[in-house]
Amino acid sequence: MASVFRLLLCSKETMHPYTVLTLYSIIMYCFLDSLLPCLAAVGRALGMEMEPQFDK
Repeated sequence: MASVFRLLLCSKETMHPYTVLTLYSIIMYCFLDSLLPCLAAVGRALGMEMEPQFDK
């Protein structure tokens, strides 16, 4: 993730706009993929009861 961010910072001006958008999307996905499980663990540690996303 750090290498993608570094690549984006160094050569953003010379990249195609869709490539920049794709790299931003990758960074956002990786950030949320690591943040949301951490927040769920904090919620479980605090004893919050979470409802399932779907009722099956």
